[in-house]
Amino acid sequence: MVAISMKKSLAHQPLLRALCFIIAFFSFSTIASQVSDNNSGFADAIHFPDSTTPPLKLTGQTIRKKYLLDIYRIAHYSDIDFEEASSLNVYQHILTEPANKQISLIFQRSLSAKQIQNALTKGVKFNCEGDEEELVAPDLEKFRQAIKQDVAKNDKFSLRWTKEGHLLAFFQNELVGTFDSPLLARLLWSMWFGEKAIVQRKELIIKLNDANSSTQ
Repeated sequence: MVAISMKKSLAHQPLLRALCFIIAFFSFSTIASQVSDNNSGFADAIHFPDSTTPPLKLTGQTIRKKYLLDIYRIAHYSDIDFEEASSLNVYQHILTEPANKQISLIFQRSLSAKQIQNALTKGVKFNCEGDEEELVAPDLEKFRQAIKQDVAKNDKFSLRWTKEGHLLAFFQNELVGTFDSPLLARLLWSMWFGEKAIVQRKELIIKLNDANSSTQ
């Protein structure tokens, strides 16, 4: 199991109380459908008990490959307006516009904690510009060192980036960690949506393009 934790050094401060409220809300999230149209194992949408909160809709999915090996399947969800986001700047829209977004992974092979740590560290640093590597270093180190367990094939891991800028980590649909770092969240998302994406990023927005095509 991927165990991710954060030391709550901000105890007794208002920010922590606000963050705890967000954690409590999202920790009760439920998946509406466990299987998508192509039986990939990904839900078509993620719904929340609070009916006033828009569901996160599947924008697309693909496979992360390395040396011809399948590493994990990946799906992306968001509550952004599909038609609004379907533009030439859709990747920038996802990386910069406040919205509730989620990356869901289903591992296709066993990986050690060290392999996951190194991959995440390399991916984040690879997408840093200017002094971002220095700025994100403390949060990246907390995130990296918190990954202590190996993962097995078909283990599920998700990252949710809230519109308030918080990063929440889930393992097997259970909340296992939180990080108050919008920069870390954006750099993680850049691994899959940036110009140097490690997957076929166009496949992660295929439903956005489909929505745009249907209106033309």
